[in-house]
Amino acid sequence: MPANLTPEYEKAERTYREAATDSERLDALREMLRAIPKHKGTEKMQADIKRRISQFRKAAVKKGASRGLDLPGEPFVWQKAQVKGAETSRGEITADTTVVAAGDWSETLLDPIGFDSMTRPKKRCMFVFNDPRLERLLHTKGFNDEGILPFTQLPDVGVYIKADVSEGSIWVGVTEDLGRGYGLEDDPQPELETYTDNAYHALVKYLPCFEGVRPVNMWAGQRAVNRFDKIPVVEGMPGLIYVGAATGNGIMKCDSLGRIVAAHYAGEEEAELYGDRRVRVSDISVKARRVEKERF
Repeated sequence: MPANLTPEYEKAERTYREAATDSERLDALREMLRAIPKHKGTEKMQADIKRRISQFRKAAVKKGASRGLDLPGEPFVWQKAQVKGAETSRGEITADTTVVAAGDWSETLLDPIGFDSMTRPKKRCMFVFNDPRLERLLHTKGFNDEGILPFTQLPDVGVYIKADVSEGSIWVGVTEDLGRGYGLEDDPQPELETYTDNAYHALVKYLPCFEGVRPVNMWAGQRAVNRFDKIPVVEGMPGLIYVGAATGNGIMKCDSLGRIVAAHYAGEEEAELYGDRRVRVSDISVKARRVEKERF
């Protein structure tokens, strides 16, 4: 049976013959294998191309090569695995060091390369109240110069309260452990029953002024939960620095985390935080972790 080779294949074959390096030859062979018509008349040619590609692999093993050859299945066990960038919808971005600070998306991005982000996404809901019956609570005095309710967390029930003076409102957040499943959602939606059937009953026991009050607004988001100790993680591997697992406290710790990541990138053992306090970079790593469990 005639091979009926296409112009696309013949161009790839010419490129192979003119190639000056093994890398160029390998690229050409892979293009030849892709472009060759797949039928009985080309079976021997396909086998020969695959054999030549295999020879490049064996030669790399013999030389102890650690650099990638762009072969399917890399990195192989004899190569030094290294992150070289990221694939995006607009193409590849290459870099000597890639910092992954992806929050809830960390698990999805890093699981495929075998890197444990120590975090899982979980939805949480926030409810907004603006009711005359809460005015006295909003303007609680004696805790600060502003004479407003300080940030308050109810013990053991996963409910916290924050005053918003600009709106004259009170926000109530609900953090659920058991009962709320893990899972990444592209567009998390709030659930009124999370308040009415759940948090409300605990809230009115502590603050009876909430009795009969319903939220005027609500929304939902996700937090990157570290179930082990609830402390963020900064960990590296060749070509990669990962920072995440803030368990909902990232906005309070982002300055410190940025300084620790910068110190990690610079190869420094310690990072200088705000107020001249110094911490060891490795203290919030995975391999040499030395932190107390977050109890707040």
